[in-house]
Amino acid sequence: MIGRDLAGTAFASKPAVLPRASAFCLGLAVVIGGGKTAHAGRLQLDLSVDGGLEYMTTAPSSTFTMAEAEGMPRSVAGKDLRGGYGALTFLSVGGSMGVVWKQRYWFSLLGMRIGGAIGPYSPVLRSVDGSPAELRPARAWHVDLDALGFRVRQNVRRWSFGAGMTFGATILVTPATVGIGADAYEGNAFAATFFLRGHLEVCRRVDPVARACLVVSPFVRQFRWFDGGAIALRWEVSP
Repeated sequence: MIGRDLAGTAFASKPAVLPRASAFCLGLAVVIGGGKTAHAGRLQLDLSVDGGLEYMTTAPSSTFTMAEAEGMPRSVAGKDLRGGYGALTFLSVGGSMGVVWKQRYWFSLLGMRIGGAIGPYSPVLRSVDGSPAELRPARAWHVDLDALGFRVRQNVRRWSFGAGMTFGATILVTPATVGIGADAYEGNAFAATFFLRGHLEVCRRVDPVARACLVVSPFVRQFRWFDGGAIALRWEVSP
């Protein structure tokens, strides 16, 4: 580009490098900022594994299940086993899959946990259809299936705090022996119900995609109201 100074002398002006560079930086910032906004606004898949302790205040009445044996005088399969037994503590592990919206709202897609009783529990004597039965709580186990869940998080730098509810179903199985005539037969005391559990969590982000969390879950409704609770450590990844 040719210009003239005040004396009328022609000169070649320099390109406007600085304004163009500034415009480029501004455009790059807008693109990066827009990318972050889109990332925060879209749904993200969330995968997690957890392990911890579950406490159940009282085991419920159940149904006795058993395999038919040759020569058995009569079958008690499907009969009610009235009267549960005392509190149980389980060591449980599991995993879940959900989606996160705007990095704050979490919705459950699927979750499962399995746990076994821990602790020295004595056998419990009960009756099933008039026959004596011995339950062995020390070998009890359970399976939890999460169907619906919702949580809200508040993120503060690397930390996040969340609360929510989870609805699902649980199955409790307790090995048992029933006496019929002069013989004893093996079976299981089977109980199943839907549950509603609270969810409180404190998480810390350890890298751009992973969090470590401490989770407390009061049992609002399970086999009965306020039936216990759970505490667990969870590792989650949001790719």
